[in-house]
Amino acid sequence: MTKDNKTGAVTPADNTSAIVNTNIDDAKNQVFTPDMAEVTREMMRSNEELAATHAKADNQPLQGVESDPHANIFGTWGDFTADLYKPRPPIEFIYQDLIPKGLPGGLFASGGTGKTFFCIQQSLYGAAGLPFGELIPTKPLKTVFFCAEDQKRFLLNRAEGILESDPALKARIDLIKENSHIQSLAGATTNLLQFNGGNIEKTAFFDQLMRQLEQWGDLDLIALDPMVSFWGLPENDAVHGQAFINCLTKIAIATGASVQIVHHVPKGATMESISTGGGRGTSAIYDGLRWAFGMLKVLPTTTIKGKEGKNPEINKLRVMTGNHDGMFAKFFSAKSNHAKELSKVIYFMRGQYGQLEPIGDIDNFTAQAKLELPRLIESLDTPLSTNELTERIQGDAIRRTLAAKYDITKSALKTLVDDLITEGRLKERTIPTGGKPKLVLQVA
Repeated sequence: MTKDNKTGAVTPADNTSAIVNTNIDDAKNQVFTPDMAEVTREMMRSNEELAATHAKADNQPLQGVESDPHANIFGTWGDFTADLYKPRPPIEFIYQDLIPKGLPGGLFASGGTGKTFFCIQQSLYGAAGLPFGELIPTKPLKTVFFCAEDQKRFLLNRAEGILESDPALKARIDLIKENSHIQSLAGATTNLLQFNGGNIEKTAFFDQLMRQLEQWGDLDLIALDPMVSFWGLPENDAVHGQAFINCLTKIAIATGASVQIVHHVPKGATMESISTGGGRGTSAIYDGLRWAFGMLKVLPTTTIKGKEGKNPEINKLRVMTGNHDGMFAKFFSAKSNHAKELSKVIYFMRGQYGQLEPIGDIDNFTAQAKLELPRLIESLDTPLSTNELTERIQGDAIRRTLAAKYDITKSALKTLVDDLITEGRLKERTIPTGGKPKLVLQVA
Protein backbone atom coordinates (compact mmCIF):
# COMPACT_ATOMS: atom_id res chain seq x y z
CA MET A 1 0.00 0.00 0.00
CA THR A 2 1.25 3.57 -0.74
CA LYS A 3 0.00 6.80 0.76
CA ASP A 4 -0.15 10.26 -0.80
CA ASN A 5 1.11 12.62 1.89
CA LYS A 6 -0.88 15.52 0.47
CA THR A 7 -4.27 13.89 -0.03
CA GLY A 8 -4.03 10.99 2.38
CA ALA A 9 -5.27 8.66 -0.35
CA VAL A 10 -4.20 5.06 -0.06
CA THR A 11 -3.40 3.12 -3.23
CA PRO A 12 -3.20 -0.72 -3.25
CA ALA A 13 0.11 -2.20 -4.28
CA ASP A 14 0.37 -4.20 -7.49
CA ASN A 15 -0.75 -7.83 -7.67
CA THR A 16 -3.35 -7.60 -4.90
CA SER A 17 -6.30 -8.68 -7.02
CA ALA A 18 -6.25 -12.36 -6.09
CA ILE A 19 -5.68 -12.85 -2.39
CA VAL A 20 -5.47 -16.61 -2.62
CA ASN A 21 -2.44 -16.35 -4.87
CA THR A 22 -0.38 -14.18 -2.50
CA ASN A 23 1.39 -15.20 0.64
CA ILE A 24 -0.30 -18.63 0.65
CA ASP A 25 3.03 -20.31 1.39
CA ASP A 26 3.49 -18.03 4.37
CA ALA A 27 -0.01 -18.85 5.59
CA LYS A 28 0.58 -22.59 5.23
CA ASN A 29 3.80 -22.35 7.21
CA GLN A 30 2.14 -20.76 10.22
CA VAL A 31 2.37 -23.10 13.18
CA PHE A 32 0.28 -22.36 16.24
CA THR A 33 1.42 -23.98 19.48
CA PRO A 34 -0.40 -22.02 22.23
CA ASP A 35 -0.09 -22.80 25.88
CA MET A 36 -3.81 -23.15 26.54
CA ALA A 37 -3.42 -22.52 30.28
CA GLU A 38 -2.08 -19.05 29.54
CA VAL A 39 -4.75 -17.99 27.03
CA THR A 40 -6.40 -14.82 28.24
CA ARG A 41 -10.10 -14.12 27.95
CA GLU A 42 -9.67 -10.92 25.98
CA MET A 43 -8.86 -9.99 22.41
CA MET A 44 -5.98 -7.53 22.49
CA ARG A 45 -6.32 -4.62 20.12
CA SER A 46 -4.06 -1.58 20.20
CA ASN A 47 -5.41 1.85 21.09
CA GLU A 48 -4.12 3.14 17.78
CA GLU A 49 -6.10 0.50 15.86
CA LEU A 50 -9.31 1.15 17.81
CA ALA A 51 -8.94 4.87 17.23
CA ALA A 52 -8.38 4.32 13.52
CA THR A 53 -11.42 2.04 13.19
CA HIS A 54 -13.85 4.41 14.88
CA ALA A 55 -12.43 7.49 13.19
CA LYS A 56 -12.90 5.80 9.83
CA ALA A 57 -16.45 4.78 10.65
CA ASP A 58 -17.31 8.37 11.61
CA ASN A 59 -15.35 9.80 8.67
CA GLN A 60 -13.23 11.82 11.07
CA PRO A 61 -9.52 12.64 10.80
CA LEU A 62 -7.15 10.86 13.16
CA GLN A 63 -6.11 13.90 15.15
CA GLY A 64 -4.47 13.61 18.53
CA VAL A 65 -4.16 9.84 18.49
CA GLU A 66 -0.60 9.81 19.77
CA SER A 67 -1.19 12.32 22.56
CA ASP A 68 -4.64 11.01 23.51
CA PRO A 69 -5.27 7.54 22.06
CA HIS A 70 -8.84 7.43 23.43
CA ALA A 71 -10.01 10.76 22.01
CA ASN A 72 -11.84 9.33 18.99
CA ILE A 73 -12.90 6.07 20.64
CA PHE A 74 -15.16 7.52 23.32
CA GLY A 75 -16.30 10.61 21.44
CA THR A 76 -16.98 14.09 22.74
CA TRP A 77 -19.44 14.60 25.57
CA GLY A 78 -22.94 15.19 24.16
CA ASP A 79 -22.13 14.38 20.53
CA PHE A 80 -24.73 11.57 20.46
CA THR A 81 -27.65 13.69 21.70
CA ALA A 82 -26.49 16.54 19.49
CA ASP A 83 -27.18 14.32 16.48
CA LEU A 84 -30.74 13.45 17.51
CA TYR A 85 -33.32 14.39 14.86
CA LYS A 86 -30.65 15.46 12.40
CA PRO A 87 -31.03 14.14 8.83
CA ARG A 88 -29.07 10.95 8.20
CA PRO A 89 -29.06 8.33 5.46
CA PRO A 90 -31.79 5.67 5.77
CA ILE A 91 -30.87 2.07 6.53
CA GLU A 92 -30.10 0.24 3.29
CA PHE A 93 -31.22 -3.35 2.74
CA ILE A 94 -29.75 -5.86 0.33
CA TYR A 95 -33.11 -7.65 0.12
CA GLN A 96 -36.53 -6.03 0.42
CA ASP A 97 -36.92 -5.38 4.18
CA LEU A 98 -34.40 -8.16 4.90
CA ILE A 99 -30.70 -7.96 5.87
CA PRO A 100 -29.47 -4.42 6.50
CA LYS A 101 -26.20 -3.47 4.83
CA GLY A 102 -23.06 -3.18 6.90
CA LEU A 103 -23.90 -5.77 9.57
CA PRO A 104 -22.57 -9.27 10.31
CA GLY A 105 -25.01 -12.16 9.96
CA GLY A 106 -25.09 -15.90 9.45
CA LEU A 107 -26.60 -19.00 7.92
CA PHE A 108 -26.92 -21.88 10.41
CA ALA A 109 -27.60 -25.19 8.67
CA SER A 110 -27.41 -28.93 9.13
CA GLY A 111 -25.05 -31.02 7.01
CA GLY A 112 -26.20 -31.91 3.51
CA THR A 113 -28.91 -29.25 3.26
CA GLY A 114 -27.18 -27.44 0.41
CA LYS A 115 -25.34 -24.62 2.24
CA THR A 116 -22.75 -24.14 -0.50
CA PHE A 117 -25.38 -24.32 -3.25
CA PHE A 118 -27.36 -21.71 -1.31
CA CYS A 119 -24.37 -19.36 -1.18
CA ILE A 120 -23.62 -19.78 -4.89
CA GLN A 121 -27.26 -19.18 -5.82
CA GLN A 122 -27.48 -16.25 -3.42
CA SER A 123 -24.42 -14.75 -5.11
CA LEU A 124 -25.58 -15.35 -8.71
CA TYR A 125 -29.21 -14.30 -8.25
CA GLY A 126 -28.17 -11.29 -6.18
CA ALA A 127 -25.65 -10.18 -8.80
CA ALA A 128 -28.32 -10.55 -11.49
CA GLY A 129 -30.86 -8.60 -9.43
CA LEU A 130 -33.31 -11.53 -9.57
CA PRO A 131 -35.36 -13.02 -6.70
CA PHE A 132 -34.12 -16.23 -5.11
CA GLY A 133 -37.24 -17.52 -3.41
CA GLU A 134 -38.29 -14.91 -0.86
CA LEU A 135 -34.92 -13.12 -1.12
CA ILE A 136 -35.70 -10.23 -3.45
CA PRO A 137 -32.69 -7.96 -4.14
CA THR A 138 -33.26 -4.22 -3.87
CA LYS A 139 -30.91 -3.84 -6.87
CA PRO A 140 -28.27 -5.94 -8.66
CA LEU A 141 -25.93 -6.72 -5.76
CA LYS A 142 -22.14 -6.78 -5.75
CA THR A 143 -21.39 -10.12 -4.11
CA VAL A 144 -18.33 -12.02 -2.89
CA PHE A 145 -18.33 -15.67 -1.85
CA PHE A 146 -15.23 -17.31 -0.38
CA CYS A 147 -15.57 -21.09 -0.06
CA ALA A 148 -12.90 -22.88 1.99
CA GLU A 149 -14.35 -26.37 1.47
CA ASP A 150 -14.75 -26.98 -2.26
CA GLN A 151 -12.20 -26.65 -5.06
CA LYS A 152 -12.82 -24.29 -7.97
CA ARG A 153 -13.77 -27.02 -10.47
CA PHE A 154 -16.60 -28.22 -8.22
CA LEU A 155 -17.84 -24.68 -7.65
CA LEU A 156 -17.85 -24.13 -11.42
CA ASN A 157 -19.85 -27.33 -11.98
CA ARG A 158 -22.43 -26.18 -9.48
CA ALA A 159 -22.63 -22.67 -10.88
CA GLU A 160 -23.12 -23.99 -14.41
CA GLY A 161 -25.86 -26.33 -13.22
CA ILE A 162 -27.63 -23.44 -11.52
CA LEU A 163 -27.42 -21.32 -14.68
CA GLU A 164 -28.69 -24.18 -16.88
CA SER A 165 -31.65 -24.75 -14.56
CA ASP A 166 -32.92 -21.17 -14.92
CA PRO A 167 -32.89 -19.51 -18.40
CA ALA A 168 -33.84 -16.13 -16.89
CA LEU A 169 -30.73 -16.22 -14.71
CA LYS A 170 -28.49 -17.40 -17.56
CA ALA A 171 -29.76 -14.54 -19.70
CA ARG A 172 -28.13 -12.12 -17.24
CA ILE A 173 -24.70 -13.74 -17.36
CA ASP A 174 -23.00 -10.44 -18.27
CA LEU A 175 -24.45 -8.75 -15.19
CA ILE A 176 -23.41 -11.72 -13.07
CA LYS A 177 -19.83 -11.51 -14.36
CA GLU A 178 -19.74 -7.81 -13.57
CA ASN A 179 -21.16 -8.06 -10.05
CA SER A 180 -20.07 -11.37 -8.49
CA HIS A 181 -16.82 -12.97 -7.41
CA ILE A 182 -16.66 -16.58 -6.22
CA GLN A 183 -13.33 -17.95 -5.05
CA SER A 184 -12.20 -21.30 -3.69
CA LEU A 185 -9.86 -21.11 -0.71
CA ALA A 186 -9.76 -24.89 -0.28
CA GLY A 187 -6.46 -26.01 1.21
CA ALA A 188 -5.36 -22.53 2.27
CA THR A 189 -4.89 -21.41 5.87
CA THR A 190 -7.74 -18.92 6.25
CA ASN A 191 -7.88 -18.31 10.00
CA LEU A 192 -8.83 -14.76 10.93
CA LEU A 193 -7.55 -15.21 14.50
CA GLN A 194 -4.64 -16.96 16.18
CA PHE A 195 -2.94 -17.27 19.55
CA ASN A 196 0.29 -15.43 20.16
CA GLY A 197 1.55 -16.61 23.53
CA GLY A 198 -1.28 -15.77 25.88
CA ASN A 199 -3.01 -13.29 23.59
CA ILE A 200 -5.54 -13.49 20.75
CA GLU A 201 -4.57 -11.57 17.64
CA LYS A 202 -5.70 -11.16 14.07
CA THR A 203 -3.68 -13.02 11.47
CA ALA A 204 -1.79 -11.83 8.42
CA PHE A 205 -4.55 -13.48 6.37
CA PHE A 206 -7.14 -11.22 8.02
CA ASP A 207 -5.13 -8.13 7.08
CA GLN A 208 -4.70 -9.46 3.56
CA LEU A 209 -8.43 -10.13 3.28
CA MET A 210 -9.26 -6.62 4.50
CA ARG A 211 -6.93 -5.01 1.96
CA GLN A 212 -8.47 -6.99 -0.90
CA LEU A 213 -12.06 -6.30 0.07
CA GLU A 214 -11.38 -2.59 0.53
CA GLN A 215 -9.71 -2.51 -2.87
CA TRP A 216 -12.77 -4.05 -4.55
CA GLY A 217 -14.99 -1.58 -2.69
CA ASP A 218 -18.73 -0.90 -2.84
CA LEU A 219 -19.69 -4.46 -1.87
CA ASP A 220 -23.18 -5.54 -0.78
CA LEU A 221 -22.77 -9.14 0.42
CA ILE A 222 -19.70 -11.12 1.54
CA ALA A 223 -20.23 -14.81 2.37
CA LEU A 224 -17.64 -16.98 4.14
CA ASP A 225 -18.15 -20.77 4.15
CA PRO A 226 -17.67 -22.50 6.56
CA MET A 227 -17.06 -20.61 9.78
CA VAL A 228 -14.72 -23.24 11.21
CA SER A 229 -12.23 -22.58 8.39
CA PHE A 230 -12.10 -18.86 9.14
CA TRP A 231 -12.19 -18.84 12.95
CA GLY A 232 -8.96 -20.54 13.98
CA LEU A 233 -9.74 -20.77 17.73
CA PRO A 234 -11.61 -23.30 19.94
CA GLU A 235 -15.29 -22.83 19.12
CA ASN A 236 -16.76 -23.40 22.58
CA ASP A 237 -15.28 -20.31 24.24
CA ALA A 238 -17.51 -17.22 24.44
CA VAL A 239 -14.63 -14.74 24.51
CA HIS A 240 -13.10 -16.35 21.43
CA GLY A 241 -16.52 -16.13 19.79
CA GLN A 242 -16.79 -12.42 20.54
CA ALA A 243 -13.31 -11.86 19.12
CA PHE A 244 -14.48 -13.50 15.89
CA ILE A 245 -17.62 -11.31 15.82
CA ASN A 246 -15.32 -8.30 16.17
CA CYS A 247 -13.49 -9.43 13.02
CA LEU A 248 -16.73 -9.76 11.05
CA THR A 249 -17.94 -6.39 12.31
CA LYS A 250 -14.67 -4.74 11.27
CA ILE A 251 -15.07 -6.20 7.75
CA ALA A 252 -18.69 -4.96 7.61
CA ILE A 253 -17.71 -1.44 8.72
CA ALA A 254 -14.76 -1.22 6.35
CA THR A 255 -16.66 -2.45 3.28
CA GLY A 256 -20.23 -1.38 4.04
CA ALA A 257 -21.32 -4.91 3.10
CA SER A 258 -23.42 -7.47 4.93
CA VAL A 259 -21.11 -10.28 6.01
CA GLN A 260 -22.62 -13.78 6.09
CA ILE A 261 -20.80 -16.55 7.93
CA VAL A 262 -21.97 -20.12 7.24
CA HIS A 263 -21.93 -22.44 10.25
CA HIS A 264 -22.97 -26.01 10.99
CA VAL A 265 -25.57 -26.85 13.61
CA PRO A 266 -25.28 -29.84 15.96
CA LYS A 267 -27.09 -33.10 15.18
CA GLY A 268 -30.71 -33.03 16.26
CA ALA A 269 -30.96 -29.25 15.87
CA THR A 270 -34.47 -27.81 15.49
CA MET A 271 -35.91 -24.49 14.38
CA GLU A 272 -36.27 -23.56 18.06
CA SER A 273 -32.68 -24.45 18.98
CA ILE A 274 -31.27 -22.52 16.00
CA SER A 275 -33.50 -19.51 16.73
CA THR A 276 -32.28 -19.31 20.32
CA GLY A 277 -28.65 -20.39 20.16
CA GLY A 278 -27.49 -20.64 16.55
CA GLY A 279 -24.99 -23.31 15.55
CA ARG A 280 -22.34 -25.57 17.00
CA GLY A 281 -20.12 -24.26 19.80
CA THR A 282 -20.52 -21.09 21.81
CA SER A 283 -23.78 -19.15 21.57
CA ALA A 284 -21.71 -15.94 21.57
CA ILE A 285 -21.63 -16.21 17.76
CA TYR A 286 -25.43 -16.20 17.52
CA ASP A 287 -25.67 -13.43 20.13
CA GLY A 288 -23.13 -11.24 18.32
CA LEU A 289 -24.62 -11.57 14.83
CA ARG A 290 -27.26 -9.02 13.93
CA TRP A 291 -29.25 -11.30 11.62
CA ALA A 292 -29.36 -15.00 10.83
CA PHE A 293 -31.14 -17.57 8.70
CA GLY A 294 -31.58 -21.24 9.51
CA MET A 295 -31.83 -24.21 7.16
CA LEU A 296 -32.68 -27.81 8.04
CA LYS A 297 -33.33 -31.02 6.15
CA VAL A 298 -36.93 -32.20 6.09
CA LEU A 299 -36.55 -35.78 7.30
CA PRO A 300 -38.98 -38.67 6.63
CA THR A 301 -39.49 -39.17 10.37
CA THR A 302 -39.57 -36.86 13.35
CA THR A 303 -39.17 -37.45 17.08
CA ILE A 304 -41.65 -35.81 19.45
CA LYS A 305 -41.36 -36.40 23.20
CA GLY A 306 -39.02 -39.30 22.59
CA LYS A 307 -41.33 -41.05 20.12
CA GLU A 308 -40.42 -41.35 16.45
CA GLY A 309 -43.20 -40.96 13.93
CA LYS A 310 -43.98 -40.03 10.34
CA ASN A 311 -43.09 -36.44 9.47
CA PRO A 312 -46.21 -34.75 8.04
CA GLU A 313 -44.09 -32.03 6.41
CA ILE A 314 -42.37 -34.31 3.94
CA ASN A 315 -45.60 -36.02 2.91
CA LYS A 316 -47.14 -32.68 2.02
CA LEU A 317 -44.03 -31.60 0.14
CA ARG A 318 -43.96 -34.83 -1.85
CA VAL A 319 -47.59 -34.41 -2.82
CA MET A 320 -47.08 -30.73 -3.72
CA THR A 321 -44.12 -31.44 -5.98
CA GLY A 322 -44.87 -34.97 -7.19
CA ASN A 323 -41.32 -35.81 -6.13
CA HIS A 324 -41.39 -38.79 -3.77
CA ASP A 325 -37.65 -39.49 -3.75
CA GLY A 326 -36.09 -36.03 -3.56
CA MET A 327 -34.50 -34.09 -0.74
CA PHE A 328 -36.21 -31.09 0.81
CA ALA A 329 -34.98 -28.35 3.12
CA LYS A 330 -36.76 -25.66 5.08
CA PHE A 331 -35.45 -22.12 5.34
CA PHE A 332 -36.42 -19.59 8.01
CA SER A 333 -35.41 -16.45 9.87
CA ALA A 334 -33.52 -17.33 13.04
CA LYS A 335 -32.76 -13.78 14.16
CA SER A 336 -33.30 -10.26 12.89
CA ASN A 337 -32.21 -6.94 14.32
CA HIS A 338 -33.03 -3.71 12.47
CA ALA A 339 -35.12 -5.53 9.85
CA LYS A 340 -38.17 -7.72 9.32
CA GLU A 341 -38.08 -11.51 9.48
CA LEU A 342 -39.37 -13.92 6.86
CA SER A 343 -43.07 -14.19 7.60
CA LYS A 344 -43.16 -17.94 6.94
CA VAL A 345 -41.01 -21.03 6.70
CA ILE A 346 -39.94 -21.46 3.07
CA TYR A 347 -39.17 -24.83 1.50
CA PHE A 348 -36.60 -25.84 -1.11
CA MET A 349 -36.34 -28.99 -3.23
CA ARG A 350 -33.03 -30.19 -4.65
CA GLY A 351 -33.12 -30.00 -8.43
CA GLN A 352 -31.48 -31.91 -11.26
CA TYR A 353 -28.03 -30.41 -10.67
CA GLY A 354 -28.34 -30.29 -6.89
CA GLN A 355 -29.53 -26.67 -6.92
CA LEU A 356 -32.12 -25.44 -4.44
CA GLU A 357 -35.51 -24.84 -6.08
CA PRO A 358 -37.92 -22.69 -4.03
CA ILE A 359 -41.34 -24.34 -3.71
CA GLY A 360 -43.07 -21.90 -1.37
CA ASP A 361 -44.65 -22.76 1.95
CA ILE A 362 -46.99 -25.45 3.27
CA ASP A 363 -49.63 -22.92 4.32
CA ASN A 364 -50.38 -22.35 0.63
CA PHE A 365 -50.88 -26.09 0.37
CA THR A 366 -53.80 -25.91 2.83
CA ALA A 367 -55.10 -22.79 1.09
CA GLN A 368 -55.29 -24.67 -2.20
CA ALA A 369 -57.32 -27.43 -0.55
CA LYS A 370 -59.65 -24.78 0.87
CA LEU A 371 -60.28 -23.47 -2.64
CA GLU A 372 -60.99 -26.90 -4.09
CA LEU A 373 -63.27 -28.31 -1.37
CA PRO A 374 -66.23 -25.95 -2.09
CA ARG A 375 -65.99 -26.81 -5.80
CA LEU A 376 -66.08 -30.54 -5.00
CA ILE A 377 -69.10 -30.10 -2.72
CA GLU A 378 -70.89 -28.04 -5.36
CA SER A 379 -70.36 -30.79 -7.96
CA LEU A 380 -72.18 -33.44 -5.87
CA ASP A 381 -75.54 -34.75 -7.10
CA THR A 382 -76.62 -35.50 -3.54
CA PRO A 383 -75.79 -33.04 -0.73
CA LEU A 384 -73.75 -34.43 2.18
CA SER A 385 -73.75 -33.69 5.87
CA THR A 386 -70.52 -32.77 7.61
CA ASN A 387 -70.37 -36.24 9.16
CA GLU A 388 -70.94 -37.94 5.80
CA LEU A 389 -68.26 -35.84 4.17
CA THR A 390 -65.62 -36.41 6.83
CA GLU A 391 -66.43 -39.92 8.11
CA ARG A 392 -68.90 -41.92 6.03
CA ILE A 393 -68.66 -43.75 2.71
CA GLN A 394 -70.66 -41.02 0.94
CA GLY A 395 -67.71 -38.63 1.27
CA ASP A 396 -65.04 -41.18 0.38
CA ALA A 397 -64.44 -39.85 -3.16
CA ILE A 398 -63.80 -36.29 -1.94
CA ARG A 399 -61.56 -37.49 0.89
CA ARG A 400 -59.48 -39.54 -1.54
CA THR A 401 -59.10 -36.58 -3.91
CA LEU A 402 -57.95 -34.21 -1.15
CA ALA A 403 -55.60 -36.81 0.33
CA ALA A 404 -53.95 -37.49 -3.03
CA LYS A 405 -53.53 -33.85 -4.02
CA TYR A 406 -52.96 -32.13 -0.68
CA ASP A 407 -52.26 -34.88 1.88
CA ILE A 408 -55.43 -33.91 3.80
CA THR A 409 -56.31 -36.40 6.55
CA LYS A 410 -59.78 -36.93 8.07
CA SER A 411 -58.98 -34.75 11.06
CA ALA A 412 -57.51 -32.07 8.78
CA LEU A 413 -60.66 -32.22 6.63
CA LYS A 414 -62.86 -31.59 9.68
CA THR A 415 -60.76 -28.51 10.50
CA LEU A 416 -61.00 -27.40 6.89
CA VAL A 417 -64.80 -27.63 6.92
CA ASP A 418 -65.05 -25.75 10.23
CA ASP A 419 -62.78 -23.00 8.87
CA LEU A 420 -64.81 -22.64 5.69
CA ILE A 421 -68.04 -22.38 7.67
CA THR A 422 -66.49 -19.77 10.00
CA GLU A 423 -65.22 -17.81 6.99
CA GLY A 424 -68.68 -17.90 5.42
CA ARG A 425 -67.62 -19.89 2.36
CA LEU A 426 -69.69 -22.95 3.38
CA LYS A 427 -72.95 -23.06 5.28
CA GLU A 428 -75.25 -25.75 6.62
CA ARG A 429 -78.91 -25.86 5.59
CA THR A 430 -81.79 -28.18 6.42
CA ILE A 431 -83.42 -30.26 3.70
CA PRO A 432 -86.51 -32.49 3.99
CA THR A 433 -85.95 -36.25 3.76
CA GLY A 434 -89.45 -37.67 4.25
CA GLY A 435 -88.56 -38.23 7.87
CA LYS A 436 -86.27 -36.28 10.17
CA PRO A 437 -84.86 -33.19 8.38
CA LYS A 438 -81.19 -33.45 7.38
CA LEU A 439 -78.49 -30.79 7.86
CA VAL A 440 -76.28 -30.68 4.75
CA LEU A 441 -73.35 -28.60 3.52
CA GLN A 442 -73.86 -25.98 0.84
CA VAL A 443 -71.53 -23.48 -0.84
CA ALA A 444 -72.40 -20.01 0.43
